[in-house]
Amino acid sequence: MGEFSVRRWALAVQVMLLVLAVCVCPSASQPTGLQMMWLSEVKPGQSGRLLTVVKGRDISSIPVRVLSVIDLVGKPGSLILVKITDPSFVAREGGVAAGMSGSPLLIGGRIAGALGYGWEMADPSLGLITPIDELVQVLNGLVYPSPPPGGGPNPPPEPIPILSPSSVSGLRGPWAFDPRGFKPLRGLLSFSGLSDRSGREIASRLGFDPAEVLRVAGGSRSLPVLERASLSPGSAVGVQLCWGDVSLGATGTLSYVEGDGRFLAFAHPFLNRGEVSYPLTESFVHATVPSVRRPFKVGTPLHMVGETTLDRPEAIGGFLGRFPRALSVKMELEDEDRGVSSVKRFQVVSDPFLARVILPRALMGLMDDTWGRLGEGTAFVEVRVEGLGMDKAFERQNALFSESDISKEVAMDLGEVLDVLLFNRFREIFPAGLDLRVRVSKRPLIGYIEDAQVEDRVYRPGEKVEIRVPLRAYRGEVEEVSLTLELPKDLEAGRYTLMVRGGGMESLYGQEEVPTFKSLEEMWEYLSKKESNNQVVVEILKDWSEGAAVEGEMAEDEGSERESLFAGARMRSGQPRPSADVARGRAKEHGEKGKGAPSKGTSVKASASTYTDLFVDGRVTKTISVER
Repeated sequence: MGEFSVRRWALAVQVMLLVLAVCVCPSASQPTGLQMMWLSEVKPGQSGRLLTVVKGRDISSIPVRVLSVIDLVGKPGSLILVKITDPSFVAREGGVAAGMSGSPLLIGGRIAGALGYGWEMADPSLGLITPIDELVQVLNGLVYPSPPPGGGPNPPPEPIPILSPSSVSGLRGPWAFDPRGFKPLRGLLSFSGLSDRSGREIASRLGFDPAEVLRVAGGSRSLPVLERASLSPGSAVGVQLCWGDVSLGATGTLSYVEGDGRFLAFAHPFLNRGEVSYPLTESFVHATVPSVRRPFKVGTPLHMVGETTLDRPEAIGGFLGRFPRALSVKMELEDEDRGVSSVKRFQVVSDPFLARVILPRALMGLMDDTWGRLGEGTAFVEVRVEGLGMDKAFERQNALFSESDISKEVAMDLGEVLDVLLFNRFREIFPAGLDLRVRVSKRPLIGYIEDAQVEDRVYRPGEKVEIRVPLRAYRGEVEEVSLTLELPKDLEAGRYTLMVRGGGMESLYGQEEVPTFKSLEEMWEYLSKKESNNQVVVEILKDWSEGAAVEGEMAEDEGSERESLFAGARMRSGQPRPSADVARGRAKEHGEKGKGAPSKGTSVKASASTYTDLFVDGRVTKTISVER
């Protein structure tokens, strides 16, 4: 049994264990015992305390005073303005910090809400609390797919009346200030195992400002699962999008826990994606760093303790003791120049849209860091994907060359594969394992087709044509590649053109017509066999017009391609620029002058191919005669 099959069985066992953990252990925490204080009970001047982790795992209690209540349009509908009343805390830790979001506000022992928002470049002792009235709406939306053993989830609280300006007008103090410009106190999106550019590009795609991104050291091969975590309101928690050799996530604070395992955290959205499936982790806070812009916590995940299932404007919520499925990724990178290789493993949330954003850029970041350089190069990529909803594994290989950024080229090629897999129109699939093998070199490993040698005789339908192709490596020796093309048995008598070319290049008859697929299996079969750039392809074509290429000569567009620094610049991922012949053919179809263009009757009668260890460029033609 291969390594990938073993991993597939291991993943299946892990899924069964997680399902069993949910059934046996619906609650991973004790009830908080906190009663709720509704917004109508909150008054200016009341004293309270915020619970949060400043360093390590111990929860600190920070004294605050209520200044006012601000009613807003939209969600959240109201915010409570508070001020930290301990000057020594502000001086020591910097005040309200990114990562404190979710810190519960207790007034008289009851929870009135959780810290969610603040300002940048302003008084660091001020913060904005999302009222419990808003948070409980997320709590009410947390419902088990089926009732856990021993009864269903706790009944929701009584409906909360919608606030109107008159209902909170008596709460307004003499404080006059402009609430515009406040932002969520979300923890910085921290990443490790990636290059700086890839981590920041992922963050930008997810909606984080550059100042909200932090590259941290470390990363671990695994994120241990803790089925019965001992967490309390104020504990440091986090949400992870990747974990393992690549880590991507944010740290915040746990706001509230019910006895059945339902929890609330952050008191603002993370990505605001509604129904989601992210791991919730217990986090370790290394430090709270003072900053002029805004203090921030530096945290890393310790254990996976639950699943985040709702990501709403008011808060995130989910279940402790329940765990999400994930996509397991393995990337093997071989540096052919230095003769070294490395293997990286990590997991990504099972969300097709997030995976499409994260995976290609994570691959780019791993290549940047592991390869240790940016710039030109050649890469040979093998991809294998297995998962639920897939009758068999999807496999593909390709060769890529870039004059400027080979890591990005490989990432874009993977993105095209993911588009096919994740967004196919037939059915939803859940990839469980993605294996990538990348061989990379800074050298232009390009092979140029210089000629094609075919026995000069008359052929009959059904016969095999032996073609020998001299392939010259860039600034290297010539290696001969052999192909065998079997002529169709129903081939008519006449003269035919043999086109010998690099895989992925357009034939002279024009772009390949993509068939209409009737099933996912048909589409995958076609794409798995689609030409790659390290192939030599031979085709037999019929019905050329008078200006067709002369036997033994190169197609006219070769000269223009060779004017580039490297011929490999002609394409990306098998998507070439239209060749000169094709352009003339299209022009002729529009009634314009087009010497050497194929006629409308041109078609491919048969083809054959073979793989090489080079990115193959160029094409030549030969003519053969067929008699019946």
